[in-house]
Amino acid sequence: MSTGYGLRFLWRWTGGGRTSRGTPEVRWQVGAKPMRVHVRANRPVTIVFMRPDANPATESVCFPDFGIFAMVTPGVRTAVEIGPRAPGRHEFHSPDRDVTGWLIVEP
Repeated sequence: MSTGYGLRFLWRWTGGGRTSRGTPEVRWQVGAKPMRVHVRANRPVTIVFMRPDANPATESVCFPDFGIFAMVTPGVRTAVEIGPRAPGRHEFHSPDRDVTGWLIVEP
């Protein structure tokens, strides 16, 4: 995980939190409300996913707009590097869409 860029994130949503370095952290769990992660445009983005249980519905996360698919190990914080992005709204979800969220990139 590379967060040595001095990143500053806008972080507004219910549930979740931040790591000690200010990186957004998402609780990846069936039954959670859809999440919204707000970040600034044109800066590297890393999101940490925490999967508290072994429910197979949450074994991975997909960012279809970016072609990113990552496995999320139960009980382990999994960093997903998104890279710098232009302003926009991008969905992320589990394979069967039991868990969903939005990455909102703001100017």
